[in-house]
Amino acid sequence: MTETKNDKIITFMDSIGRTIFAEIDTEHSNDETLWVYNPVVVHTQPNPQTGQMALQLFPVFFREFLADKDQKIVWKYNRKNIVETGEEVVFDFKLKAQYASIFSMAGKNLQDSVTKSDNTIKLFNDEDDK
Repeated sequence: MTETKNDKIITFMDSIGRTIFAEIDTEHSNDETLWVYNPVVVHTQPNPQTGQMALQLFPVFFREFLADKDQKIVWKYNRKNIVETGEEVVFDFKLKAQYASIFSMAGKNLQDSVTKSDNTIKLFNDEDDK
């Protein structure tokens, strides 16, 4: 993960009930808005084989669509539309490591796949290709 002014992690529920995990931007956040870097949706589902819960983190927006794959994405949430934890939470190091790995590897993995392959994956239909 690239360095920021603040490496404090926050969790909250967004307006549609998803649990969001992100790095807070305390410099810009205020009573009305919460500014965060690189938010991810926390998704859990039961694992029938083990009886435990499987945890996955999905970026709110995939950096692979950005020109600069290492750019942090800043999101601004209206605090009237989210639910924040009442107290500061200390997260397990494994969760923070999984979160950090998503953003430290996103650009590298995409670049590696492009350099190792001659195949071009088209995300959009270009009118010029007709």
